[in-house]
Amino acid sequence: MNIWNIKKPKILYGIQTTGCGHLGRALEMVPKLQKRAHVDVVLSGPENDFELPFEVQYRFKGLGFILGRGGNIDYLQTLLDASLPKIYSEGRTLPVKDYDLVITDFEPISAWAAKINKVPCIGFGNQYAFAHKNSFFYQRSQQLHRFFIQFFAPCHRSIAIDYKTEKPDLFSPIIRSQIRSIIPSEGRHYTVYLNAYNVEEVEAVLMGFPQISWHVFSSRIKTKSQKGLITYFPINQSCFVESVASCRGVITGAGFSSTSETLFLKKKLLVVPTKLQFEQKANARVLRKMGVNVIPNFTKRYTNAIKYWLEEALPLEVDYPENTDQLIDRIFELVEEVRADLQKK
Repeated sequence: MNIWNIKKPKILYGIQTTGCGHLGRALEMVPKLQKRAHVDVVLSGPENDFELPFEVQYRFKGLGFILGRGGNIDYLQTLLDASLPKIYSEGRTLPVKDYDLVITDFEPISAWAAKINKVPCIGFGNQYAFAHKNSFFYQRSQQLHRFFIQFFAPCHRSIAIDYKTEKPDLFSPIIRSQIRSIIPSEGRHYTVYLNAYNVEEVEAVLMGFPQISWHVFSSRIKTKSQKGLITYFPINQSCFVESVASCRGVITGAGFSSTSETLFLKKKLLVVPTKLQFEQKANARVLRKMGVNVIPNFTKRYTNAIKYWLEEALPLEVDYPENTDQLIDRIFELVEEVRADLQKK
């Protein structure tokens, strides 16, 4: 029986809250899924100020990376912060057998609950491109990286989202409707979002460009303030989007969604990938190949590279068409394949 012939099939949709990319995609995916099915939402990961226009049924601590000084991941603190028995316990509380399908945007608790209970699970996102042989990420990643992706949020089938989609079965980035509706302008400031760095580290570099106006966003900033031509902002999605939409360029990490949206808005981009984070390292490689400027660290050592970017770099021309409906259609196609496989076992 095709589950999409059911009047109101039930879907459990898992969202990883590390960063804003997964949440941003949910803004587009969940409302469209709700037109075709009953959808319950799972959030896991660190607290996030991202406002969602739909109800969240399940909220867990989950897994997340802890950032240290100098733009690197603190793996020791990450391990200390993770409670694997609690994660297993959280997964057991999810009534996944009540659902016809689990969709995971790299969210581990719903993914593992589906795997254990043999409920069809489809994963989608940039991370799954590491296991997709048509993706540039697959060619550049190591077997250990692919194992991590498949272990962290396992699924029966996956859909890869990539910057470049010339090959079959790759989807271009999902751009939020809020971003698509913007008419970009070019003001005087540059927008900086390097959350892996302390504010003092960022400021030390920016002070080398006293004639440039900067908007600096960080979770470490609690109130808006100004120092010279540097304006500091706490993380706020509306304020950040407004800053990017009207800036001359963006300096940020190699997060997939933030860089995709910057490219879509035709803003020039300088990328500083988070150290020891293989996903960001891979993103940076693809972006460099596309023509984006990349520096390994945001320190005074790279002042000349930053100056060159400010004076010479130009925005890229990319085309990221609206594709959410096509992605959902592909998910529905894969469900029946998974159901057939599970029935054989």
